[in-house]
Amino acid sequence: MKAFKTSKRVLSSLIAIMLLVMSCQSFLAADGDEKKPLNIPEITLENLQVRGGSTTYLVDNPPYSETAPTMRDFDFGPGSDNMQDAYIVYNYGNEVMIESLTLVGWWPKDQAVKNISLEYFKDGQWVTAQENIEVPWQTSGGTEEEVEITLTEPVATMKFRVKINSAYHSWSDKICMHLMRPNGYIFTEFKPLTDAIAQAEKLVSQVLIGDKGGEFSQDAVDSLNAVTKEIKEKLDAGLVTTDDIPALIEQIETAIEEFTSSQNPMENAPAAEAENLTVSLGNTNYLTDRQISTGMTVSFTDSENPAYLTLDFSGKNLNATGLSLLASSSDKFTLNMSAEAEIDGVWTEIAADTDFNYRCDVQGTEGHKITFDSCTASKFRIKINSSTAESFTVYEILWDGLYDTDTSAMDDLINKANSIIKNPASSDYPDLLDILKIVLSPAENQETSILANQGKIDTITQLLSEAISAFDGLAQYEKGDVNHSGSLEVEDVTLIQKHIVELLQETDFFDESLADVDEDGVISIKDATSIQITISNKL
Repeated sequence: MKAFKTSKRVLSSLIAIMLLVMSCQSFLAADGDEKKPLNIPEITLENLQVRGGSTTYLVDNPPYSETAPTMRDFDFGPGSDNMQDAYIVYNYGNEVMIESLTLVGWWPKDQAVKNISLEYFKDGQWVTAQENIEVPWQTSGGTEEEVEITLTEPVATMKFRVKINSAYHSWSDKICMHLMRPNGYIFTEFKPLTDAIAQAEKLVSQVLIGDKGGEFSQDAVDSLNAVTKEIKEKLDAGLVTTDDIPALIEQIETAIEEFTSSQNPMENAPAAEAENLTVSLGNTNYLTDRQISTGMTVSFTDSENPAYLTLDFSGKNLNATGLSLLASSSDKFTLNMSAEAEIDGVWTEIAADTDFNYRCDVQGTEGHKITFDSCTASKFRIKINSSTAESFTVYEILWDGLYDTDTSAMDDLINKANSIIKNPASSDYPDLLDILKIVLSPAENQETSILANQGKIDTITQLLSEAISAFDGLAQYEKGDVNHSGSLEVEDVTLIQKHIVELLQETDFFDESLADVDEDGVISIKDATSIQITISNKL
């Protein structure tokens, strides 16, 4: 038999007081030991859509005014054309004992839930606790009413769900509830372990995978997944005791450390520094690693003074037009920020104070850009004047701009290297040719010419020069032998003529250094004629 306890509230404020008392009550076991109240679970909807409010209101809904309504609305509706397979799922992370369900409806017999079923997760599947419960609302109109449904037998589980079989729809398909709270106590406190598992799972689900700087290898992802999967399977199978939890958490944390340390090294990334910020999680390396999944959780060390996030490009100038800060918090918040650049050794404001509103209830990680007129410097910083959040997480600092560099020497060597590669004679030296191709690859990479600092470009230029010089002296060709055939021939004449009229093809090998036969500093038809004469004299 289902047991129901109903009461109509004339004064809605009495409900708020009662619920507040209930939320803080202690559960005493028969032996006198105190039972720990339920934690606020992770709440998700299946085949239902949020229409207003927060899912948290379903279990934690304090009053927001002195007059009715005293509690916040959580409005939701069907996720499809019908209410089939519509669930509210409560994931506690701990093993909990569920004894009852408290419902507080607003306009109960007009817009509240009507018929529900209760289910719990056990041995990898959902089990019915009670089904087709007709909620005995007594009230119509704009008032609150509380109903408590007591389970025939308490159930032990980590996840509990309410199936919405039907609802009252007096004027729309919106369902309005103030509370749908399972009641009970924590049976075994697994939450720290499940939080650690969730942290690892979230990390590997969001990282960029590949061979580029800042990315992670698939092997590293698979390794961390294997650790969390093994522990999760033990937990789901009931093989984890309270005594096991600290060691398992440490195992996950160690695996996360090993994973983050396996990140492909970043090239050309500036050093990031934080000032007047206390770091509770992560480090400054995460701010420029091109990974939104890795971040640094911070709070003001001294709220009376501004905080700074500095990008140091190691003396290499960046011509920038904007800085973006990707951040989030547990709730929406505002950062008042400006931008500065170090010019002639002095920090100079390049963008004035502006409020940037991070919504966070719309999307987890959010970016806002500080724009300014083109500015060239080797150090830039974001000045955070204030924050409405006690703590927040910074995931990445991005910049709009290019390094102020000279690539002319590298570009010349790129042309020489391609000439050597096209030369059939170069195939006689496969090892040297392979080295040249390896060095040529980063030089031709567009990212190098656009994003690399001068030091990186100078290094690549030097390596390319050394790879090219390895071919010097391997074969000596006379003036006019532009195709490196080993002798002057008609094809040399043709190639010079094509060069003059700019009709050389990419597949044509042409050694420009041998084309100026008369050494007058100009490649002209006279050089082609000179080769023709030499060929004729040999006949």
